Amino acid sequence: IDLQDPGSPPTEAACREALGLAEELGMKPLAAHCHRMLGALHHRRGAEPASRDERAIARTMYQAMGMTSWLDAAS
Repeated sequence: IDLQDPGSPPTEAACREALGLAEELGMKPLAAHCHRMLGALHHRRGAEPASRDERAIARTMYQAMGMTSWLDAAS
């Protein structure tokens, strides 16, 4: 996933595809990382409400899984 070009449709599409697969397979850590990545993409596009929502989902998931070392990355 290329964060240098967050405006490219394949970038968000790849994140969403990975998120869908992670959820389908029950891979919660990967799903949380996907939400964090989507938050970063929305932030770079200037879509702050969507960015905050995705990062909040990631933080909630990290906390629920005890992955506290990732909380700062999702802030």
